[in-house]
Amino acid sequence: MCLFLGLDLMRLLVQDRVADFHVALERIDLKYHSDPNVALPIRAEQYLMEGTYKRIKQEEDKLADNRFKFFFAELRTRNRQYRKEIADCIQKSYTEIPIAEAKRILLWDNRQNFEKFMVECGWHNCVVGNEILVFKSDKDDSPAYLNDDIIDQNLQYAQELERIV
Repeated sequence: MCLFLGLDLMRLLVQDRVADFHVALERIDLKYHSDPNVALPIRAEQYLMEGTYKRIKQEEDKLADNRFKFFFAELRTRNRQYRKEIADCIQKSYTEIPIAEAKRILLWDNRQNFEKFMVECGWHNCVVGNEILVFKSDKDDSPAYLNDDIIDQNLQYAQELERIV
């Protein structure tokens, strides 16, 4: 029974249904939480929420039951997507950043793997020397909230609200 509960919890995690995961977890009797098949997805969810993806990899390396391997492979894919999203944010937030800092933010401990990831992100042309990433910003990427029309509309809306009150 605990095996099926654990597999179901992992399924919910992989599908990014965290709320459903917690509902299902609340329905499981506390005495089963210490079972290895149920404790594994609980730890995996905790590591996902903390952003400690290295621990997820460590859990995968010491899996006792091969039936969980599929789910951990899917979590690895999600972690890669998270890294790409964070990399996009770095590129939009910084005009330049030291490679060591980008590597730290993206949780890479191996320079070679990080350099492969840089190529995937299109950052291989952004390197100045060996230690700094410089991103070219597009001037047309100004946020929509800076648009004068939106500001004017909001001011008119505020004036109308003031008249009503």
